[in-house]
Amino acid sequence: MPNSVTKGTVTEETIDRMVQRAFGEKALEMQELKEGYFNIAYRIRLKDRNVVLKIAPSPEIRVMSCEKNIMFSEVDSMRMAAKRTKVPVPRILFYDNSGSVIDREYFFMEMLGGQSLSGLQDALPEEDKQEIYYRLGQYTRQLNHIRGERFGYYGQPDRQGENWYEVFRDMVRDTYADAGRKDIPMPVKEEETLALLEREEQACAEKLGIYQQYPYPEEALSITEAQASEAESRYEIITGRIPAGRWGTGEDMKGTAIFLASAASDYLCGAVIPVDGGYLVK
Repeated sequence: MPNSVTKGTVTEETIDRMVQRAFGEKALEMQELKEGYFNIAYRIRLKDRNVVLKIAPSPEIRVMSCEKNIMFSEVDSMRMAAKRTKVPVPRILFYDNSGSVIDREYFFMEMLGGQSLSGLQDALPEEDKQEIYYRLGQYTRQLNHIRGERFGYYGQPDRQGENWYEVFRDMVRDTYADAGRKDIPMPVKEEETLALLEREEQACAEKLGIYQQYPYPEEALSITEAQASEAESRYEIITGRIPAGRWGTGEDMKGTAIFLASAASDYLCGAVIPVDGGYLVK
């Protein structure tokens, strides 16, 4: 594993103060968990259980634009997943961003049983791996059913927006700015990437004009008769190119998703698999 530039070190005395603030007791044992590379993580043994402590990087360490406020994003996302899905995420036990104990955020969460798949998968029977991949697919499906209200970095409201292309364009610019600050050469010039994105945006607008204006189905209820007619015309043009004569559904994606998540696709690399009902070939 490469050396982490964001982890840093925290003294046992500081960790004890964190434990005391969260649980009102002293840590009986602490062990650093070294698999991650961004946050510092510890297994903490309390009187009646083990918990996991995660500590964010020092505010003095410069992180990428997409990594700002990332611990809040992690905590809030896990709470949301626990509330709105049946995905077995660890329960957040305590979150502190006050800066009263240490100059950075930290949180405690339940410690789940088991071992990391990354360290086990080479020794697992194929049948067990397929079962795990299937379960992961089920969990991913639940998470993907959570619809956000805006696009952008989860924990940065000032970097969010309602137009996907505008937000993604800013994210591309952030990436180039991050690279520039570290003098990291990029294989493609920023203006070329942005020009390509603009061409894709225009192509999307031409093909899905009414959809781009009204990205969510309920918003289409308020469109004018002329707009509705245009949308219907586009629908007929698109579905007229598809042999089945209809839009695709989640069920249509299932077979390809299972294939890509299975060992059957291990030798597949850099390929685009269009699950479009034959739209592109007609």
